[in-house]
Amino acid sequence: MSSEALLLALSTVIRPTTVAALFAILAHTHPHRLLVSYIVGGLAFSLTVGAMIVVLLRGVGLALSSTTSRPVLDIVLGGAALGYASAVWAGWQPRRSSASSPAEAPGWMHRHLRDLSVRSAAAAGVLTHLPG
Repeated sequence: MSSEALLLALSTVIRPTTVAALFAILAHTHPHRLLVSYIVGGLAFSLTVGAMIVVLLRGVGLALSSTTSRPVLDIVLGGAALGYASAVWAGWQPRRSSASSPAEAPGWMHRHLRDLSVRSAAAAGVLTHLPG
């Protein structure tokens, strides 16, 4: 195995969305059920999508995809992200505060993480295992 392939493989092992979902699940009082449903949901989704691509489509996306469209899309999206970050830094866009005041009602994310159910953990497994 080449060192470039090993470096590429190691760089894709840690996915930020997966790490965030696992931290939220492990912070729960009973994480075992939630971890099992997270893993089963993600596995079922990944296997279903993979089987559809391999068996039903027979790799049709590989022959139709352009080699220049993906890098152009990456550059456009990266430029948009940098533009938004610059606008927030310059004060043209309101900066969101991570610290909430005690008078504020908890946000939707806080409510979902506090009352995390098996169904929500399975949905998180699906969302964090979307094919890239």
